Amino acid sequence: MPAETSTSADPSQRKWWFIAAVGISIGVAIAIWFGVSASTGRPLWTDVGYQVRNDQVVRVTYDLTRPVGREVVCTVRALDVHHGTAGSITVTVPPAQQKTTRETTLVQTTHRAVTGLVDTCVFPGQEGS
Repeated sequence: MPAETSTSADPSQRKWWFIAAVGISIGVAIAIWFGVSASTGRPLWTDVGYQVRNDQVVRVTYDLTRPVGREVVCTVRALDVHHGTAGSITVTVPPAQQKTTRETTLVQTTHRAVTGLVDTCVFPGQEGS
C-alpha cells in the first residue's frame, strides 16, 4: 500500500507564508505612500509633443498639473542629435483656474535641435531646490 501524502501545509509553514504575505503587503503600502506623498501638491508635467520649426526654434507642448491658482516656473529644453542642449528657456506659467492646462513654449536654439522637452517645473522660489 503506497504511503499517504498530505497536500495541506504544515501549520508552522502556513504561519511563515502568512507572515511573508503581510510583510510584502506592508512594504508595498509604504512604497505607494512614499510615491504619492512625494508628488502631492507639486507641479507635474507631461510632454505632449514638439515641433522643430527650423535651425533656431523648437516648439514644445506639455500638459501642466498644479494646484488651482498657483504660478509655476518651468525650464524647457531643446536637445540636439547628441542629447546635448541646443537651447533652454525658463518660463513663468501664470496661475490658472483649471488644475491641468496645456502650455506651449518656443525655445530658441544655437544650432539644430531634434527634440524638445520640459526639464523641470517648480513653484517660484524653489528653482534651486
